[in-house]
Amino acid sequence: MAVSNITGCPPLTILVNNNNEITENSQCNFEVGGTSINENCDAQFEYTFTEPGEYELTYTITIGNSVADTTINITVFAVPEDPMLTFNTSSQTI
Repeated sequence: MAVSNITGCPPLTILVNNNNEITENSQCNFEVGGTSINENCDAQFEYTFTEPGEYELTYTITIGNSVADTTINITVFAVPEDPMLTFNTSSQTI
């Protein structure tokens, strides 16, 4: 599994590439925080994070009796607040 954009501000859209050899007996599952987001063995799909936080994207593939999984950490930063400028009239500074 390869993932683009593992860090950024919301909305953060990642592109997941499933680079495993898939057979007709393959079963795949992609989860974020224990919630399934894709149960297909798609070669590629997108997913968008809308809230800041630390997330784990877990990919599990089952072929026959063999099971393999991998986890990638995703960080979605909080959107910074707009800066506020103030002007001091006595010293005439910002």
